[in-house]
Amino acid sequence: MKRTISLIGLLIAFCCFSIQNVLYSQDKFVVNDKIETMAYKFDMKDVRLLDGEFKKAMDQNYKYLIDMDVNRLLHNFRINAGLKSSAKPLGGWEEPQVELRGHFTGHFLTACALMYSSTGDKNFIAKVDSLVNGLEECQVALNRNGYLSAYPEELIDRVETGVRVWAPYYTLHKIFAGLIDVYVHMNNKKALDVCERMAMWVKLRTDKLSQEQIQKMLRVEFGGMNEMFYNLYSLTGKEDYKELAKRFEDKFVFDPLSRKEDKLRGLHANTQIPKVIGATRAYELTGDEYYGTIAKYFWNEVTKARSYVTGGTSNFEYWRSEPNHFFDQLSSDDHENCCTYNMLKLTSHLFSLEPKAEYSDYYERALLNGIMGTQHPETGGAFMYSVSMLPGTWRIFCEPEYSYVCCSGTGIESFGKFGDNIYFHNANSLFVNLFISSKVEWKEKNITLTQKTNFPDEQKTLLTISTKQPQEFVLNLRVPYWASKKYSVTINGKSLNVTADPTGYASIKRVWKNNDKVEIQFPFELHLERMPDYPNRTAIIFGPVVLAGKLGQKQMNSVMINGMGEDVERLSKESAAIPAPKFVTDETVLSNWIKPVKGKSLTFTTINAGVPNDVTLIPFYRLQKERYSVYFDVFSKKEWKDFLDQKVKIPEGAIDCFVFGDKFSNDEHNYQAWIANKGETAGRKWVKSKSWFRFDINVAPDKPVMLRTTYYGDESEAEYYLSIDGIHIPTKKIEKHSDEFFTVDYDLPFEMTKGKERIGIQFKVPEKKKDVSVGQTTVEKTVSKYETPKLFECETRVK
Repeated sequence: MKRTISLIGLLIAFCCFSIQNVLYSQDKFVVNDKIETMAYKFDMKDVRLLDGEFKKAMDQNYKYLIDMDVNRLLHNFRINAGLKSSAKPLGGWEEPQVELRGHFTGHFLTACALMYSSTGDKNFIAKVDSLVNGLEECQVALNRNGYLSAYPEELIDRVETGVRVWAPYYTLHKIFAGLIDVYVHMNNKKALDVCERMAMWVKLRTDKLSQEQIQKMLRVEFGGMNEMFYNLYSLTGKEDYKELAKRFEDKFVFDPLSRKEDKLRGLHANTQIPKVIGATRAYELTGDEYYGTIAKYFWNEVTKARSYVTGGTSNFEYWRSEPNHFFDQLSSDDHENCCTYNMLKLTSHLFSLEPKAEYSDYYERALLNGIMGTQHPETGGAFMYSVSMLPGTWRIFCEPEYSYVCCSGTGIESFGKFGDNIYFHNANSLFVNLFISSKVEWKEKNITLTQKTNFPDEQKTLLTISTKQPQEFVLNLRVPYWASKKYSVTINGKSLNVTADPTGYASIKRVWKNNDKVEIQFPFELHLERMPDYPNRTAIIFGPVVLAGKLGQKQMNSVMINGMGEDVERLSKESAAIPAPKFVTDETVLSNWIKPVKGKSLTFTTINAGVPNDVTLIPFYRLQKERYSVYFDVFSKKEWKDFLDQKVKIPEGAIDCFVFGDKFSNDEHNYQAWIANKGETAGRKWVKSKSWFRFDINVAPDKPVMLRTTYYGDESEAEYYLSIDGIHIPTKKIEKHSDEFFTVDYDLPFEMTKGKERIGIQFKVPEKKKDVSVGQTTVEKTVSKYETPKLFECETRVK
């Protein structure tokens, strides 16, 4: 559909709506934004989900939250405050000796506040009241100028002085944010009191630090402390909080972004996103374009140059490449769930300032393909930490009883606020952004809009207006990028000629009457999204739905299939992925070789294109309990011939051969590394590591095999472990050689390769522990002076 100019809804918003606050519950905020907000979120208490996938997922999360024992959440706080506790401690990152303990309690407060707004269930009031009362009791017992945490204040001493510590302000941010959320959404005034006392403690601590000391301290992850203090300033009007927000601005990250320079490579992704959300709040409240540039440029870089097709970002939690470089960024640990959560939060802010379908398109992409599917299908509280984009892997989940990792916390928040961004409004306009069965009450106009849809299984949605009297307003309907050519609207059964304006919305201004019905049709089409640095590698999308290939349960045990249990994380990172088929076709029309499966919604199969076999495709977010592939290599017949000609040739008598440094050999064998050095000797490339590197390689399922490795020169000092699918096997002391290439053979135990076609090989240096004195505390530090040998090539052969 051609996008012609139609700015009615936005002009009305600009002219008629006073500058307020972009966040929920306007009555709570005493400081208005200085930047004109063009579209406001509906408070989630005014939005209710109707039956469908999203409500089912939220209901599972509801049960997990309502069943949680508050005393377990308070245990570490009480012990730290010198109070008695008989509760069973939480596990994982919340174990009593873990430095990040307490963060999940903050997430839990936020999740309960969101779920209360989403459902109106008053059971959450009693649960939150009990938790806030317990936290206040601990704060009083600590008697340290408002300090409140589950760990001793000594951890703050360490972060201030540059001594190694695990992100104490990150944890405090979660507690601060949780207290603010239960005040805003649940009117718990005690939560605000506790929060303000904590804030004054932060002021006392940071008053003593120079700007240089603060900036050094900010090299350690601190969550969204700047955003939190701006919110606290907006809630109270107290200038001290605005000043504290500025103290938590990371100039090392902000200044390049303000100049529109992408210096993100090598940075921990989810450390940066909350900082930029804070910059967005600074922009809203101060109007300073320094912050506005940071927020908008960052969003564009991450969503357009650093995100996978699902909307997620990061590889092993970091941005490990330059923009638009993805070919070697598919791993077992991509797409950290927290990153997606926070990018959605940033997107929501930016949409409020500039309502564009571009923001809503990303929100839909990341919510549907990146968030949905990250909650275990049967077990509440079990969420994915990362979403692997590596072909041939499977979904793994953090067990609710033993994990309590960061993504457990953002998971319970994400699955409690699906009503958050479906609708926006301004003085005389209502925006329909997402196609989710729900209803919204526009209380200022005494209007209810009900949306019924089975999206994405059906390619339409029906909106019904309920109003006691006819009213004129503008209904802004998102025209998605994937449906713009065939998008159509009927009102009460009559076709309407609509066009989308440059922002991507079709604006309908009319006098609306009770029971007016608006049906939107948005036919889906198949399309490919190609990797910018390797166009043959593509994702297959149907409308808004990212499709994934079903690769079955080959070499998967029951733990792997369920996605939870002892050893599942190790298996996901160290065992072999199963290669996905490649597609070879000269067809230029996708529907000629990707056909729908009759009688199965959103299910397709490739026809005469797969090498070695064709594949069934279903929505990625619905694919569970088996291996999958989101990305596929697609070649014309000539490209396929050229590809085969340049592949590494397997030596005679070998089953498989991995040659380090060859682009396609690295890719085909899923090479990954941590703290690795690379080099070249005598024209051949090598890799070594002070931590680990790994790759997959084919074996014979019915015969014993050996692993033949190629080294060079003197490797007699190398000390390393060698493992198969994560299980150590005996290694050999490498004898001293002169400057020449030589091989070492390792016999692989047959019981570890029997029945397998492919195994994961890892070289890893031994970790040695020593006690290091830090102030009055002794901490354990991992040290190693060793490196793996320099590996050039590796092949498997039958013994």
